Amino acid sequence: MKLFSHLTETFKKLNVGPEVLEWVTGDGKDVFEKSFVVPLARRYSGVGAGFKNWQAICKIDDWHLRMALTKVYIKSDLGIKLQTAFPECFSGDKVRGPVSLSALQEVAREENVRSKNDWGNPEECLWTLDALRDLGVPCLTGCWDYNSHRTHLEYSADWILFDDSFPRPDHFGEVVEFKGEKYFVAELDIWPAGPNHRTDHWCCLVPVECIDTNS
Repeated sequence: MKLFSHLTETFKKLNVGPEVLEWVTGDGKDVFEKSFVVPLARRYSGVGAGFKNWQAICKIDDWHLRMALTKVYIKSDLGIKLQTAFPECFSGDKVRGPVSLSALQEVAREENVRSKNDWGNPEECLWTLDALRDLGVPCLTGCWDYNSHRTHLEYSADWILFDDSFPRPDHFGEVVEFKGEKYFVAELDIWPAGPNHRTDHWCCLVPVECIDTNS
């Protein structure tokens, strides 16, 4: 209300009549948004410099809107407009989760097409196809055989070597417990390894509170 009053007083000082409001909401809408609303939003009130509120985004029933909010670059013009239209879906503080599983899978499918890797099941390759990274979902990736994954273990901070006290998951989406915490299996791979035909195994785990399997 204060902003409206201030604009009205400013227009009066500049001898601009109320007809400007028709222009702002009509032919001049795009110009007004691009030249005034977006810069103002970026400069003040924290909009354009925050984080996505995944908890609110996951509650949106419309799949297309949920995907738009999930994938938009938060500092883009479209990101600013979406923040203005759906302020509850953004936050001044980083929100850990949960992120919609369907959104993660859509990002993985798009990356599969873009990269032309032709993974047969991109919806279950959330780590390999960078969906977890792109949407800022924390994960823990590890294996049971050091020699098979030496490069990952030595150079990737998020890879660890599991011991046999941690049972090996056998399917995507399984909920497992590791060191007292529950995790969602976001990806796993089982393949023959070595001359003795032992089964090598690696998996990627996401804290269950960071992923919403119902949206």
